[in-house]
Amino acid sequence: MKVPKAIPNHDPVTTALGVLQEKWAPHVIRALLEGSKGFNELARVTAVSPVTLAQRLEQLEALGLVRKTIVSEQPPRVSIELLPPGIAFERVLEALYLWGSQHLDPRLERGLLEAEEAIDVLQGRWAMGVVRILLAGPCRVNELARALGGANPTTLTQRLERLERLGMVHREVVTLMPPHTLVSLTEAGAAIRPVFNALESWANTHLVSGRTG
Repeated sequence: MKVPKAIPNHDPVTTALGVLQEKWAPHVIRALLEGSKGFNELARVTAVSPVTLAQRLEQLEALGLVRKTIVSEQPPRVSIELLPPGIAFERVLEALYLWGSQHLDPRLERGLLEAEEAIDVLQGRWAMGVVRILLAGPCRVNELARALGGANPTTLTQRLERLERLGMVHREVVTLMPPHTLVSLTEAGAAIRPVFNALESWANTHLVSGRTG
């Protein structure tokens, strides 16, 4: 069993993972794929609080995914639209929706899980990183933590438990000395590879060291 490689902190794929797992950011992109919107309209259709929405827009704008244009100063109004890298992110979301519709058990997570809610499944710190590492093969929990750059043990355990409930990972206690827990992807978890392929392609095309190119 190979020791998993550490995830780079600043490569384009890591930056792209940050976009996907940041709560509400993919929902904002999805809403803007329908067309430009004012701030209040965007907050309404995404059900995001104004403070959080302002933070997400600032992050997406810094990455060159969205643009805000002042429409009126009195009263203050802006128009928010996707730039080409943000529009191209649709392919990543499409791959994620397809995977969710085919592999997520509808009995899990809030009773009825629709394909669109696949976004929420992989949000939360470390969730996408865990899956990315396990796509390379099973590994021990302590190796997983190191590859993630020293993930908090409590948070990592919570992410693994949630991914296990969703049927994406399997944890096996190995009694050989020294005893350890081996983590691997299930069939449903491994099937998410096309999502990461789409994400990697998008990142290498549109992001360079965390900046759009």
